[in-house]
Amino acid sequence: TDTGIGMEAQGMTRAFNLFTQVHDAQLGAEGGLGVGLSLAKTIVQLQGGDITINSQGHHRGCNVLVSPPV
Repeated sequence: TDTGIGMEAQGMTRAFNLFTQVHDAQLGAEGGLGVGLSLAKTIVQLQGGDITINSQGHHRGCNVLVSPPV
């Protein structure tokens, strides 16, 4: 969980795509490379788990939930 820039619904649908970045005009070029969530999803799914992301919207942070295999 973080209190960062958050995401709108359309950002969450593609958040796990490789090289995807959420653009915020106030942050400029301070974003990452867009590989972290994609890599995390691959690793979690290879182990039989699942990963989801949720945000209440712009400037309201994000919550990433990793569910291990049952």
